[in-house]
Amino acid sequence: MNTATVTHVSSSRWPWWRALLAIAAACLLGACAFTPYRTSGEPCQIDQPQRTDKGQFDWEATADGRRPCADRWQVHVTKPVPFSINFVEIDEQGMLASRAQAEAAIANASIDESDGSYVVVFVHGWHHNASSTDGNVQGFYDALALSSRWNKGRKIKGIYIGWRGDSLPVPGLRYITFWDRKNTSDEVGRGGLLEFLLRLERGVKDGSNGRNKLLLVGHSFGASVTFNALAHTYLQRFLEGAHSQKNEPRFRGYGDLVVLINPAIEAMRYMPFQSAIEYYGQRTSPPRVDFSHETRPALVILSSQGDAATRVAFRGARLFTTALEAHSRISAEVGVAPDGPYSEWVLDRDTVGNFDGFQTHDALRLSANAADPDTPIAAKLTEKCDALDAAQTWRLLNQTQGNDAFPDSQVLVRRRADAKVSNSPYIVAAVHRRLIRDHTDIGRPNIVCWINQLLDTKETGVRTLAEIENAHEMQRLQR
Repeated sequence: MNTATVTHVSSSRWPWWRALLAIAAACLLGACAFTPYRTSGEPCQIDQPQRTDKGQFDWEATADGRRPCADRWQVHVTKPVPFSINFVEIDEQGMLASRAQAEAAIANASIDESDGSYVVVFVHGWHHNASSTDGNVQGFYDALALSSRWNKGRKIKGIYIGWRGDSLPVPGLRYITFWDRKNTSDEVGRGGLLEFLLRLERGVKDGSNGRNKLLLVGHSFGASVTFNALAHTYLQRFLEGAHSQKNEPRFRGYGDLVVLINPAIEAMRYMPFQSAIEYYGQRTSPPRVDFSHETRPALVILSSQGDAATRVAFRGARLFTTALEAHSRISAEVGVAPDGPYSEWVLDRDTVGNFDGFQTHDALRLSANAADPDTPIAAKLTEKCDALDAAQTWRLLNQTQGNDAFPDSQVLVRRRADAKVSNSPYIVAAVHRRLIRDHTDIGRPNIVCWINQLLDTKETGVRTLAEIENAHEMQRLQR
């Protein structure tokens, strides 16, 4: 059976041996090999992207159908708004595909700009890669364009982390790669990515005096890659914050903010961190959690209510891999405890964003006054997304009732009254379908604007919770 025949046969009618033969044939033909897409270090410039018949941009296409930037690892866009993007690829075992790629990305991000830099790193998920036509690549260009429109003066610099998100290009068989790609996301996260991220953080943040911003976004298995790379760093920095006595924000994450969207990560992976938050949050003597100095989040985990991939498929797939494992009940205060509030089996089955016991907020949603979220990106470039001051950001993140949405992004956020720890800078929340429709619909302008507002609050000098509340009361009296 040749590959052309394979692509036209329904996988549901294949006997198991034909499926195995198709997998073997695909590997022999090179489908199981890692081949970088971005192999040239010569910079490429886009002077004006092409428009599709649906009003979207095809960023790397030219009018005559060519894609001259398809093999470049550094691309500069001049219109409709200026920004740059670097590609860094990682192989199956977590090794950097090219040191030159990584060095170019760090060098570009670390350039000292007069008005500062806004560096956005994106790690894609399942079924995606760094190719010019990939949907996540195109979506990342869109998000950078919006950020450029909203951050006039500041240099917008994107870094796209590419890995082999699909191991079988055979239609009908792509979905059986769940376990394989999940294991690969673990390998990629534990490899050279951490070295790259820590060097990038040093290059962007050291000596910038707050002018430079660094955002890291991971999606699906890309969120798994991100969390695997940074989990130990987050725990270390959390414990440093628990010991700190400084009269300023104490709990650092990575860069300025990490956002995991529809993460394909079992809640059990997050439980050690959640356990630390709860345990140190209940202590009365050092080391203890004091979140009263935090004015913005350090980690945001979002999961769409319309995401069948993590709400249904992930749970079903995990049933097979956890069936023979031993599980207990646990609590943050005691550890393993027969009457503990957490079931390890449930934590091992459900994703972190869908586990109700971790959620700090009610489901995020668009306000009733929000415009149509399906407006094409080209039209959205005419709208605004202003930064907020620290007092307003804190109030909107921590309101437990009311309908005050973030201006411009129109995202309504309410802190759960039963949240395990008050005012935690580590946010876990579901998201209404109108804001993030499903598993792959992650780049709507409203959510991009909201993330931008979390990252880029105006520095007002407000530090403590009491000062923030006093500032908010003064604003209310002045209105």
